[in-house]
Amino acid sequence: MIYYIKHHPYGTEVIENNNKSTIIHKKSTLGYVKYLCCKKLIDFEGYIKQVKKNLSNIYKTPIYISKDTILVPFKNIKEYDNIWFNYKAIVKIKIDNDKLILFFDDYTFLVYNNSVSSYKKQENSIKMIEIFLEKGEI
Repeated sequence: MIYYIKHHPYGTEVIENNNKSTIIHKKSTLGYVKYLCCKKLIDFEGYIKQVKKNLSNIYKTPIYISKDTILVPFKNIKEYDNIWFNYKAIVKIKIDNDKLILFFDDYTFLVYNNSVSSYKKQENSIKMIEIFLEKGEI
C-alpha cells in the first residue's frame, strides 16, 4: 500500500508498506500520479474535469485510484514539490496548533501544514467522490 508520494532530487519517492519499500521514479510527483491513473485505465485530465464539474470545482482534487488508494495533494496538484498522501493509509490524526499530524499503521507520520478546515474539505470531497462512484455518476 502506498503511504505517500513526495518530490526527490532524482524524481519522485514513493513510500510504501511500513517504510520498508522506498521507490525512486524519474517522473515528477504529478507524472507518477498520472502513471498510476493510467495503470488503472483512468484518464487523469478527464477525471479532474468531471470531479470539478460534479463537485463544485474543488481545489486540490483527491485522486481515486482504487478502494485502497485515494491520493490527496498537500498543495496545488501542479506544484513540483507536492506531497500526495494516501487517505486510505491514514490510521490516526492528531491536531497540533491548527496543523494535522497524519499517522500510518507503522507509526510513521506526515505533518499536514494546511489548516484543519482544509483537511475537512478534502475529506468531504473524498466522501462525495466515493458516493458518485458507487452510483456510477463520475
